[in-house]
Amino acid sequence: MTILKQDLSFLKNNMKQVDAEMFTSKIRGVMDNHAPQKSRTVTDRTSSPRFSLESKAAKQARRRAERKWNKSGLEIDKQIYLYHKKQVRGIN
Repeated sequence: MTILKQDLSFLKNNMKQVDAEMFTSKIRGVMDNHAPQKSRTVTDRTSSPRFSLESKAAKQARRRAERKWNKSGLEIDKQIYLYHKKQVRGIN
């Protein structure tokens, strides 16, 4: 870290004497030395049919019904939750 600070302070102190192109090349050199650029490979994957918008909406409704049932403890809320649970299974 101290070497990076020294390199940058040298460039900052001599900035008046160096033109813009030289400054840019020096900065690139310092950056390449201390933090070299890395390449990454990104694999593009198609979305799975089981993660459709319809499936997502059904799962959200199921979770919402489950939270309501857990909070209230009512039998009707349990039946609503079980209905939504069957809906999700039917989509998948």
